[in-house]
Amino acid sequence: MATAGKKSIWSQMYRVIKSAKKPSNEELWLVIKVTFVAILLLGFIGFGIRTLFTVILELGGNP
Repeated sequence: MATAGKKSIWSQMYRVIKSAKKPSNEELWLVIKVTFVAILLLGFIGFGIRTLFTVILELGGNP
């Protein structure tokens, strides 16, 4: 019973890989640009949060 389930999963994975195609250069560069922008955006958000907390702690003073 368990073997039949695994065989089914492998055949499904093979079918997906067989139907996949290599992306064109245009698609590849689009994915790279979107990923780069997302990483920059997350970095700026993290920098903003860290700066905000630094300013809050400086204004609050340390006891």
